[in-house]
Amino acid sequence: MATEKGWHWTAARDGKPVLRDGKPVVRGKWVTVKGTLTMCRRGLHWSRNIWQALRYAPGARLHEIDASRPVDEQSDKALSHRRRVVRSADMLQALPEFARQCAVRASAAADADAAACAADAYAAAYAAAYAAAYAADAYAAAAAAADAERAWQESTLRLYFECLASEKEG
Repeated sequence: MATEKGWHWTAARDGKPVLRDGKPVVRGKWVTVKGTLTMCRRGLHWSRNIWQALRYAPGARLHEIDASRPVDEQSDKALSHRRRVVRSADMLQALPEFARQCAVRASAAADADAAACAADAYAAAYAAAYAAAYAADAYAAAAAAADAERAWQESTLRLYFECLASEKEG
């Protein structure tokens, strides 16, 4: 079976990553949903880019995943029958710094206060990332600035992930 690489965020309970249904995340174990899948309602969701997945983050655990061929895909997420975690990282300490960097970049691109959008770390990181890309898109001379901002965000999040990733359970 051909697989595709992607990203998925989860919360943690008692220090262990858990899925939205409360089941533990087990590295290397395929999770399967049978039957009809419906985007946003039923199935295994994931994103091709870390920053896209961050929008749906219920917590600060980031997982690099393999997934079966998507049965549905939108611009920022995909839906599959099967998904497994390859590597994981607790990004809680990295996200506030990422949010700060995004806010600084947004401020340089436009006179905006991107960091004051959210109270918690992962929401602040997404809000700042979104604001930075939005500011670049809205105020830059070309859409290339927004693409460059998203590329920077993706590479920065990947770097944090690589530094923090673990191949052990959870």
